[in-house]
Amino acid sequence: RAAILCCHCSRNAAYYLAGAECKANWAGEDFWSNTYSNFIDMAVIEWCKLFADEKGKHHWRKTVSDPSIFMVGLLGKLNISQSEFDAYIDKCKLYRDKFLAHLDEEARMHIPYLKLAIESTTFLFNLLKAENPQLLSDAPKEMASFHAERISYAK
Repeated sequence: RAAILCCHCSRNAAYYLAGAECKANWAGEDFWSNTYSNFIDMAVIEWCKLFADEKGKHHWRKTVSDPSIFMVGLLGKLNISQSEFDAYIDKCKLYRDKFLAHLDEEARMHIPYLKLAIESTTFLFNLLKAENPQLLSDAPKEMASFHAERISYAK
């Protein structure tokens, strides 16, 4: 199920990025503006299930075989520190909690950049796929190609 969430996160992020590139074609049209916004919202919600909700059943700590090795590898791949990753988690949670799950009193919305979400999801998916090849035999071969295909499809 965590691998499925990785795919959902990556797909929604890809569609959001494709929409940003093609925005001139539909800017101002309510349907496309709303659809575009929904893609970032769903990408953040799905990413939070994997990385921000430590008590959730799909959190990465509950899905990888060695959490300490995973985190070292993830931070190395992202080229950031633990505190920088924690700050990104906080930013995504703030967006999710204050603007998606609830509409609180915050006056300004800060939409998180998706680069870290995409890269961390890719890292997690590829590890899950390597650790569970028989269980994920029908899943995408690897996440970066899946993500690129979804961007191309959306455009």
